[in-house]
Amino acid sequence: PWPLANIRCVDGHYFESMKIPLIRGRLFDERDHAESPQVALISESVAARYWPGEDALGGGIIIDDRVRTIAGIVRDTRHDIRDRASRKIYLPHRQFADNRNWAMTQVVRTEGRRADLVPLIRDELSRIDPDLIVHKVRPMNEVVAFGISQQRFAVMLMGTFAGVALLLSAVGVYGVLSFLVQQRTQEIGIRMALGARRQQVRGLVANQGLRLALVGMASGLAITLAMARWLSSLLFEVSVTDPTIYTGASLMILVVAWLAGYVPARRAARVEPLQALRYE
Repeated sequence: PWPLANIRCVDGHYFESMKIPLIRGRLFDERDHAESPQVALISESVAARYWPGEDALGGGIIIDDRVRTIAGIVRDTRHDIRDRASRKIYLPHRQFADNRNWAMTQVVRTEGRRADLVPLIRDELSRIDPDLIVHKVRPMNEVVAFGISQQRFAVMLMGTFAGVALLLSAVGVYGVLSFLVQQRTQEIGIRMALGARRQQVRGLVANQGLRLALVGMASGLAITLAMARWLSSLLFEVSVTDPTIYTGASLMILVVAWLAGYVPARRAARVEPLQALRYE
């Protein structure tokens, strides 16, 4: 079924510049010109999909009503951040471009960073064609960042909402525990009059806050697992069921809940039994 794969028209040392390794066969070279036999390179996922259990080298594919011989197989690459195995067919520019007026992307790999790289590239291209228009000169990390900008914004937005939710939760735990301490002042006074230590009183109040946090954690984990399929579209090389992430988030929630309950717990431990028994 069409399309078999994404088609890329390349030339020169494209594969070396992009560090796409050759698995079998050969890369394009000076032999692949307009009058020579039509050839193509395919990615390993194309070979596995259409030649399962066979060697795809020497096989043929039809593009633009022309039969092209597969000259080599290269490693899979990602065209999009969410791609797992992006199938690609590569064609030599001199056999496919004809006289089409296409915009081309030039890829230049350097050793280290050079401040004068862009002027050097412009000068070199102007020697080839003085009328060539060069625009959108960008480093590869900027290209990659632009490609994931939508996912990054979504994650940043979710992180902001999560931070606000965590803050509101901490304020809520603090408020609930403060109210409970106020309501149970006489009970706390009686406990201390009967021999309860201040450390035990602090633990009594703090444990209530942790129980609230545990209930919220259980609910949050259940909702997260239910939304795992939707969340997977926002993640890259991270599993939605990664135990490290769940463990870290749970520990952070417990720490925040303990800090939110520390002040009310400390206040409860400072209650004087005589004053508590007189409290109305």
